[in-house]
Amino acid sequence: MPLALHELALAGAIFILAGAVKGIAGFGFPAVSIGLLVLFRPLPEGMALILAPTLLTNLWQALSGPHLKPLLRRLWGLFLGSTLGAAGGAAMLSKVNTGLLSVMLGVLLIGGALYALFGRPFPSPKPTTERWLSPLIGLVSGVITGLTGSYLMPAAPYLVALRLRPAEFVQAFGLGVIGALVALGVGLRGAGLLPAD
Repeated sequence: MPLALHELALAGAIFILAGAVKGIAGFGFPAVSIGLLVLFRPLPEGMALILAPTLLTNLWQALSGPHLKPLLRRLWGLFLGSTLGAAGGAAMLSKVNTGLLSVMLGVLLIGGALYALFGRPFPSPKPTTERWLSPLIGLVSGVITGLTGSYLMPAAPYLVALRLRPAEFVQAFGLGVIGALVALGVGLRGAGLLPAD
């Protein structure tokens, strides 16, 4: 269903706010935008609306940094898991009640905020643990992305636990989001939830 003029204006304001958050923190565009868009549109429509701006900002973020090759070598399992998980989550979208997904998104966003405020950082995994843990974290983050449109949890705390430098963190987060969003877009399109309008 096309957006009314006031909804377009509201969506534009939400995207500006979410863009400001991403500009300051280096991540958070999907979490902020989807969290506010679902206040006036169903979750699958909100997910469809955030695809293009989120993908564009993360492509720039992921490909412009100097750490691309080392991050791909180290975290390919996380990125692959994110992509596969998002494809699986998106495939379930049309089978799960939209209200339940909105509640899940709310719990996720509140839980993420509480963790950021009060949680302890995850312990840094050993290299041998990281090899199997990265794909698992990616898979879980991807499924959550496929169901809610938000890649934040548990990917962000895991990347923090890896003790990446800030520029590496931002670039790694962008790389994870790209695969998950492409899979989400394909899943939404396959489920008939990504109409041209």
